[in-house]
Amino acid sequence: MNDNNTTGIMTGCKEFSDLVEHLIENGNDYIYPEVARTRSTDWMAHIRDHHDHGNKLATGQGATMEEACKGCVENYHECKRVEDRKQELLKIPEVQEALGLFRHSPMGLGGNYR
Repeated sequence: MNDNNTTGIMTGCKEFSDLVEHLIENGNDYIYPEVARTRSTDWMAHIRDHHDHGNKLATGQGATMEEACKGCVENYHECKRVEDRKQELLKIPEVQEALGLFRHSPMGLGGNYR
C-alpha cells in the first residue's frame, strides 16, 4: 500500500481516520465512522455520534473511497464552521432579541434558538 503521507499529501482516507481519532480524543466518547459502497450511490462515508440512529456529524459521497472520505472531512469542517458562527451570533444581544421576537410571532417557528 502506498503511504502518500510520506510526500506530505494526506489522502482522504487518512484525513477521515485522523478526524475520527481527533473527535474521540477531544471528548466524543462514542464516534461511529462508516464507509460503505453500493451499486446505486458508489462510495459513502459518514461519522455519527451514536450507533445506527445517531446524529450524522458529517457525510461524504464519491466515485471512490478516497473521494467519499475526503468529502466527509470537508463536510465536517464546513458544518463545524457554520455551527461555530451560529454560536457566535447567538451571543449578540440584538440577535437574541430578534430571535425572541420571531419566536413569539404568529409566523415564527416557535423553536428554541439557544
